[in-house]
Amino acid sequence: MFLSLHRFKKNNEGVAAVEFAILAPFMIILFLGMVEVSDLMMAHRRVTIVTSTVADLVAQAEQITDDDVADVFDASRLIMSPYDSTAIQIRVTSVDINLDGTVEVGWSDGYNMTPYAVDDPFILPTGIGAPGGSIIVSEVSFDYNSIVKFINVATITMTDSFFALPRRTLAIQRIP
Repeated sequence: MFLSLHRFKKNNEGVAAVEFAILAPFMIILFLGMVEVSDLMMAHRRVTIVTSTVADLVAQAEQITDDDVADVFDASRLIMSPYDSTAIQIRVTSVDINLDGTVEVGWSDGYNMTPYAVDDPFILPTGIGAPGGSIIVSEVSFDYNSIVKFINVATITMTDSFFALPRRTLAIQRIP
């Protein structure tokens, strides 16, 4: 009996398999977590790029039409690829800064997002814009759904906004 216990104590066959069985679930979860975090960071970066691109494209125009706005929204959806472009919400707004210092919406368009009403007051961050001019404001919201369903089941909403000065004129005219 003592001989078989002694042999059992000295036998280390299968130790690696036991260690692997203990560590494998942790390593798999760690790997999937890193995949999820990197995908989340890439989606957030795409939202930031879309936000700045929308404002930049609109700020380059002197006047903008319905077709121009549709093209900007189409380009934005392409930038979001490979993510679900139907989950993105975009609003682009021209905000007028009157000579008396009041700030109001000149025009606004939205994709899956309600545009602001014309002449509604608008709050800009301090130091942006000058009286008599306008600012192009781009706002984007995106609902990110986890690619690793059992790690993160919640939808994460990413939002961003970007401000741009019109480049060729004081205020970009909106033509239907």
